[in-house]
Amino acid sequence: MKKYFPLLTLCILTITPACNIMLEEKYVFDKDFLFDDFNELNPEVWEKIDNTHLAFSSLKKDNVLISNGNLVIKIPQNTTEGGGILSLKKFPYGKFSIYALNTLTNVVSELEINSRSANLKVSLRYYFLNSHNTNIVECEVISPLTNITVILSNSFRSNKVLLTIKTLQDKVSVFFDSSEILNFTNSTQIEYVEVRISSYLREYDTQPFNREVLVDYFSYERN
Repeated sequence: MKKYFPLLTLCILTITPACNIMLEEKYVFDKDFLFDDFNELNPEVWEKIDNTHLAFSSLKKDNVLISNGNLVIKIPQNTTEGGGILSLKKFPYGKFSIYALNTLTNVVSELEINSRSANLKVSLRYYFLNSHNTNIVECEVISPLTNITVILSNSFRSNKVLLTIKTLQDKVSVFFDSSEILNFTNSTQIEYVEVRISSYLREYDTQPFNREVLVDYFSYERN
């Protein structure tokens, strides 16, 4: 019995890594491009977020729908609820963008990427801040070694905005419309990221009418 034990061990060590690679690849987006114009919510790419809290909102799946070629995220009347979608598959590092409409409101339009392997999260937000009567562009980077927040205000009054986060293995660049507002080098390599698109309230505010943010499209381009 003992003379077969080394051979058995070798087989296990050889097969197990291959199985892990196959399992990981199953949950990785395998194309170089994606242009999602939200004619439907692709069940192979996205899932609705439910019962997750962000700032002053609780994200509910009932507040997310597809209408007229837009991803619609609502803040129902007399509530502080929000909504969002999360990628079911991880994307290899690359360029991620959303084009958001109806943004002259205190409801946040947000694009976020999260690299669990690099322990890095990058959030890009656009919203109107009632307490300061101004529009805000806010970028937040969170990791064990890097905590950066960039806030720009008073310069933007657009009802349509393009939010973009571009990643290389060790670098991240953030763009509002066509202007770069932040770039930095990360200490750990970025391989795959999850993507979240969401809308919520950064400050407490209820209104007797429905509010909503429309996302016209999401695009991804692999580097």
